Amino acid sequence: MPAKKHLRIFAVDGQPPLLRSAEIGDLENLREWKNANCRFFFHKDPINPEQQASWFQAFLDRTHDHMFIVECEGRAAGCMGIRRLEDAWEVYNVILGEAEFGRKGLMGRALKMMCRFAIEDWEWPVTLRVLKENPAVGWYLKNGFEKISEEEDHFYLDLNRLEFESPEMRVETEGEVR
Repeated sequence: MPAKKHLRIFAVDGQPPLLRSAEIGDLENLREWKNANCRFFFHKDPINPEQQASWFQAFLDRTHDHMFIVECEGRAAGCMGIRRLEDAWEVYNVILGEAEFGRKGLMGRALKMMCRFAIEDWEWPVTLRVLKENPAVGWYLKNGFEKISEEEDHFYLDLNRLEFESPEMRVETEGEVR
């Protein structure tokens, strides 16, 4: 199986953020951020270091599964993932990890860049599932998603391509994710 390529996604205008593939050195941040926000995710149990390492090893084998670290000012500000399912892209684990980077539009811009990356790779719908009590529901709607259905505890959202705008960007590869 080919190794997973390390990606860096930049906005052409030079403005933050930078999205880069998560690596083994990011696992503790990913684990801490997820555990601090577990009440807003489907998996609510705390994740231990061994579980995080196991997830990462499986992640490396999934070619069309990308977990990005959102960087600003050379620091990790948060994370977000997107994976290709049977007939759609699914956004997952969008987490503002460092509160000081919040409310600046950074994560919204990163989300749009990530979605554009996915769409340019494969012209499938971009979807997500979000718990109804997650305060990010409104944020997703503000950033180009719309409700398409709901279950007892969560919504299904779809990226509205007619309303979607993303910064111009470029993608670079830098060897393998490690």
